[in-house]
Amino acid sequence: MNRETPSSREVAPGRDPGPAAIVAPEFSFGRLAALTLYGALVGAPYALLYESGLGQVIRGATTGALIAAGVTLFELLLLQGELGRRLQAGPLGTFLAARLGAWIVIIIAGLVAGRVLVPRADGFDVTAMQMLFDIGFSFVISFIGITALSVKRLLGGDVIAALLSGRYYRPRTEERVFLLLDIVGSTALADRYGDTIYLGVLNRVLQAVAPVIERFGGEIHRYVGDAVIVTWRPKLALARAAGGAIACAMACVERVRGEAARFEAAFGIAPALRAAIHCGPVIAAEIGTVKREIAFVGDTMNTLARIEQAARERGRSVVLSGDVLAAAAPPPGVEAERLGDFTPRGKTEAIALYALERR
Repeated sequence: MNRETPSSREVAPGRDPGPAAIVAPEFSFGRLAALTLYGALVGAPYALLYESGLGQVIRGATTGALIAAGVTLFELLLLQGELGRRLQAGPLGTFLAARLGAWIVIIIAGLVAGRVLVPRADGFDVTAMQMLFDIGFSFVISFIGITALSVKRLLGGDVIAALLSGRYYRPRTEERVFLLLDIVGSTALADRYGDTIYLGVLNRVLQAVAPVIERFGGEIHRYVGDAVIVTWRPKLALARAAGGAIACAMACVERVRGEAARFEAAFGIAPALRAAIHCGPVIAAEIGTVKREIAFVGDTMNTLARIEQAARERGRSVVLSGDVLAAAAPPPGVEAERLGDFTPRGKTEAIALYALERR
């Protein structure tokens, strides 16, 4: 399939024409701090296996922190950047070998740096066997930490806690705030440019909004076609969760809008996002056996879908229910325009709808 872009260039079928990354990986100080602390807490008691004393504890904590910080920086920055994408595009064996080699170099550097920064009173001495044991132990601990981080990112921290604690083993009712994000005109875009190109655009859009969602405390509940459903569970007050959802919706829409030129240069498409926000009670429960997940059902979810439909029909980027607006005001610089009452299909009670626009 050949297609014309604004620059009148042609693109080969199924080829991602853009650079390796439309959206640069966002650095997370929270993850770096958490894993660095994890390394220090493991390194301190491990050092006591060799000898006792405060100096040994400090040396172990320093070494553990340095190794954890180095491995984390490698994983968060390099492997999520262009280098990582190029490695993952090649043979799996090459990627794994490169990753293993990088970890070993980082671990050795951390072990040496820890002994240099906090030297022993009797000088720098380490046997080859001890060094090999330290490298092996550090590798295992680093693997556990990075794996835990990956699982958390894959499932979501709240989902893991809920599954382990059995919070939703039996269905329960709870108040939640939901945000639904989808790409404007997705069907037409897929028909015009083909599924392969469109899937690349969709993936890059999701890459762009994921760190924004995380920053505002949202948790990705599910991907449904070209849409993503995000949820907030009010732990203290509904106002905070609703405010986070409103700010997140605006930030996601503006993030993708701000990347328009880069999408155009890469795909010849400048996608736009549409957002719908609603809150209310849902029934939450674990479902499935082979693949378990937490499901949310109820009128709140149905109404959320109807609000998205209303946003599509009215050509608005961000539409929310009056219930959400009653819980939290829009952020500074954003105005709420009343769109009138809306009666979802199959319902008798109307709900107030508002559109958000930045001044």
